[in-house]
Amino acid sequence: MQTLLFADQPTVPDTAADRLYVYRRLAAYARRHPDRRVLLKPRHRQGEDTFHRMHHHPEELLSDDELPANFRVDYRPIPELLRETDLLVTMSSTACLEAVDHGVRVALVLDLGVHERYGNHVFLDSGLLRTFDQLESDDIGEPSAAWVDSWFGGRSVTPAQAVVDRVEKLLATGERPSLAAMTSPYQQGALELHRARLSGDVPEPPGPWARRRKRHGVVKGTALQLGIWLVPPAALKPLKKWRNQRRIKKL
Repeated sequence: MQTLLFADQPTVPDTAADRLYVYRRLAAYARRHPDRRVLLKPRHRQGEDTFHRMHHHPEELLSDDELPANFRVDYRPIPELLRETDLLVTMSSTACLEAVDHGVRVALVLDLGVHERYGNHVFLDSGLLRTFDQLESDDIGEPSAAWVDSWFGGRSVTPAQAVVDRVEKLLATGERPSLAAMTSPYQQGALELHRARLSGDVPEPPGPWARRRKRHGVVKGTALQLGIWLVPPAALKPLKKWRNQRRIKKL
């Protein structure tokens, strides 16, 4: 394996702490494997407006971290990056389906758990959910043939009927998650992260005010933060539009 690509998402995970955890684990992977490249692909650059805007950009969150030489942020399109990728890692980006279709190995981050807010609940039976500890030891799964067929194969029934059939099967067989889930890599990883946060071993990222002071200086950063606190949102919107137009003119 030579290249790991992380397909970032603008809103998953949604908190700065969770995003920083993921980014730092990617950096730790790069340190563990100095002979491999680790590419972090954000959805957009800092300051760019998109339909789903990233509020905790990796370049901002990692600005104070010393990153290994084989780790970098890359803004090239996913289709271009996939041509040189051996392993695509993501929370729940549809880029994973594109990667599977291209024959690229895929791992879906499991450390933060499985939840609808992460969008990874639809991949429970994919065989691709992995913790960073597993990835660092090259314990990479293979996509379930049934799961691949469910996404890429043909169906003789409609999706709605397939859901009904599955529910009826679960009700008839009594199949349910077992206590074995408590010893799964997901559960152990989630507990370890929870304990680390309680003990303070996982540092909290700097808040918006601290980031603005670092980026713009104490005076300007404080003034900007006060403006956000005191100026009504209706007045901030045209100011942001004017600022973005100025940025575009400079390009």
